[in-house]
Amino acid sequence: MNGRHMWGTSIRNWLLTAGLAFCWLGTAHGEIYKCVEGGKAVFQDTPCRGSGGAITVTPASGPAPAAPLGIANSNESSAKPDATSRLKDDVRSMEYQRRLRGIDNEIRALEGSILDYQTAMGREIAALQDRKRYAKNNLAGATWEQSISTEMQSVSDKYRVSIQVAQDRISQLRRIAADMQKNP
Repeated sequence: MNGRHMWGTSIRNWLLTAGLAFCWLGTAHGEIYKCVEGGKAVFQDTPCRGSGGAITVTPASGPAPAAPLGIANSNESSAKPDATSRLKDDVRSMEYQRRLRGIDNEIRALEGSILDYQTAMGREIAALQDRKRYAKNNLAGATWEQSISTEMQSVSDKYRVSIQVAQDRISQLRRIAADMQKNP
């Protein structure tokens, strides 16, 4: 079996394209020559010995070639800044909306945390109140009851501080959002 047949058409096309790209990248002036040798098209960066000639290769995407100096299309010069400024305005608007959504999401998360703190505080205080009911009417029981009361106060203080921090952050975020909406 011949080695060329094993490669298949798609690999030959890929190699041809890669060769074309290599030639295109390697040329100093951007000239690529399509030559016919043995009935096959060959691309190279030197002029053809036989039939063929130079071809113009333009990139499939990317910036368009610059206009020669002194020649400017008045429609293009006025359209580009408008399109660019519209694009910048759209990006600013999207960033503004993203920041507002971020603030709103953080506020909702903090409000959820406050509810979680309140629930946890209620559970811990209820458990301490249950323990307090077992205190007997004697000196040891009274001491234990006082200890539980002190523990209940520290639990309450701990959660109130966490709740106050979350509420302060919510107030700060709401001020930031209000300022953003005043000056978009």
